[in-house]
Amino acid sequence: MLTVLFRTPQGGIVVTADQFELRSSNDGLSHKPVDIKTNLYTPDKSPPYYSRWVHLKFLPLSEQLDQITFVFPQGSVLVNGHAVELAPFRFRKVERQDVYYASINC
Repeated sequence: MLTVLFRTPQGGIVVTADQFELRSSNDGLSHKPVDIKTNLYTPDKSPPYYSRWVHLKFLPLSEQLDQITFVFPQGSVLVNGHAVELAPFRFRKVERQDVYYASINC
């Protein structure tokens, strides 16, 4: 599951999420989302932004991937009818254990 937030003060966000791609460095394959859910929030008192949350589900499991690149193809994100060019997001699996135990007694 991958969630992306698009936020703009002027609205007019159009997202064609079925064009987004998840590229795996393990096998070099490109994966399309199998399930997409979106939420749009309009400005209220605070914050004064239009926010579109896009929740994407892909078939490969995170345990099967070491490095991924999330790509926004040209024309997949529009703001007020104009294509926005977005750089790909790159992620690398990191194994880390940082355990912290604490208690608060009130």
